[in-house]
Amino acid sequence: MEEKKIDVYMPPCRLKHREYREAKPEPVTEASTTRERMKSKVLTEEGRARYGLRKETVEPVFGQIKRCMGFREFSMRGQDACEAEWSLVCAAHNLLKLFKYGASAMAKQAQEYAAAGQRSDALAVAA
Repeated sequence: MEEKKIDVYMPPCRLKHREYREAKPEPVTEASTTRERMKSKVLTEEGRARYGLRKETVEPVFGQIKRCMGFREFSMRGQDACEAEWSLVCAAHNLLKLFKYGASAMAKQAQEYAAAGQRSDALAVAA
């Protein structure tokens, strides 16, 4: 990942919520292993913020697809077939969202995001 210049934030071990909140990043040295460097990186303030974004972005979608749609494994073999099957699953998920919430709710949400973006631009100009 480092060779491809990808900035990864992945916890190297499982910590309970209380342990995670109380944990402090340890200093990184040349002798630190990859696991120790990643643990220290995730426990910084920036690391906690970035790692916390996973709950807002893709993980809920995978959970909904697995639980509500019952999609746990591919039934086709080969990468092309699996990509086609995944595209179908994603399309079905999006169609179900449109059916459940309606296009008007999606349009309202898009307007709210656009308005929030304009306000942050106005605040940036005022500062």
